[in-house]
Amino acid sequence: MKPPPNLREILKSKGLEDLGRELNLIPTHTQEWLSKFISITGYIDLLKRRVEYLSIKTEPVLIHGESGTGKEIIAQALHGDREGNFVPVNCAALDNDLCVAELFGHNKGTFTGADTDKPGLFEAAQHGTIFLDEISKCPLRIQAQLHRAVQERKVRRIGGHKEIPINFRVICATNEDLEQKVKDNLFYEDLYWRIAGYTLYIPPLRERRDDIREIIDATCDTHHILTEEFLATLDTLELRGNVRELQARVRHEKMLRLI
Repeated sequence: MKPPPNLREILKSKGLEDLGRELNLIPTHTQEWLSKFISITGYIDLLKRRVEYLSIKTEPVLIHGESGTGKEIIAQALHGDREGNFVPVNCAALDNDLCVAELFGHNKGTFTGADTDKPGLFEAAQHGTIFLDEISKCPLRIQAQLHRAVQERKVRRIGGHKEIPINFRVICATNEDLEQKVKDNLFYEDLYWRIAGYTLYIPPLRERRDDIREIIDATCDTHHILTEEFLATLDTLELRGNVRELQARVRHEKMLRLI
């Protein structure tokens, strides 16, 4: 994929940065969230440029990356300055009818305890973004319902008879190979092609080890009490938990040094 132009740099070079901001061509919140993604590697610079480019679009985006690599930060950056809410959904938790009702909403009297009509998470994302995290963990029986909601931009509350139109953008995240899951009949193919409008990949921390000390300096505020021996050890670890594991190890080392 050819790198998209860096819109901020183009407008700045032409003296049009203020105009670009007024026209919402450079979403402020996109820049704020991208600044939270600490990296000095060239690939991440390219990733940020792509996110900046996609933040002003409306098509779905699918983010691939291991746990702890920063997928939600990228999703928040893609949300940008949209009028509506950023609504995260943990798809791994959609394992019963009550969770489905939370997602799509329900009408009064649908089940015990449903004392009032209640909008779902899709409705909460009106004019905003719904972020379907761990989409690969979503049960197959619910995937068809998700596909219809994403395709039609409409939902029907549990127990309801009318469809409610919703204007939202969908962003999904996965740490698994969805194409392989489609081949294995473990993921609904129509849903996959609906959510994979654009795809972004976040490499694991072990593939960008130059970022380790940068992340520690920027987020942990403990670099001055960490020994070179400990920092060298970090460079040899697989860090399967990525930034979360790194920060946990640093906190533990800090405790040992201070107590």
